[in-house]
Amino acid sequence: GKMYCGMTNIAVQLTNVEEGDGGFACLPGSHKSNFSCPGEIRLYHAHQNRIAQIPAQAGDVVLFVECLMHGSLPWTADHQRRSVIIRYNSGVVAESLMGNYTPPSFYSELTPEQQLVISQPSYRNELVKDQEVRDLLGDD
Repeated sequence: GKMYCGMTNIAVQLTNVEEGDGGFACLPGSHKSNFSCPGEIRLYHAHQNRIAQIPAQAGDVVLFVECLMHGSLPWTADHQRRSVIIRYNSGVVAESLMGNYTPPSFYSELTPEQQLVISQPSYRNELVKDQEVRDLLGDD
């Protein structure tokens, strides 16, 4: 089979996640499968021994690909669960996922740099094509 990786995820933990706290969990090795997940494996209660809950300390980063079977276990810790998830995808795919993007009403009041930050992800982004912005970004 072929390996596919459409999206890379970066989960930065802002709070501690101890073993048994819940939160991010995955089926190890599932990212290598070029087959649909068997329906019975989706029943967590029947296959708990196959699911890995990932403990991490505040500041740790969990990297995973979107094709990894993943989800969240019920949160049981006394503190709130906090993390920042950053997703990286190719421009072609990111553009198709956005649907119809409508910039906010204050968009025209922003500097080109600010507009670039909140613009729709796209490999054809007009701001990136603008020479002044390319110069700012150091892109020749």
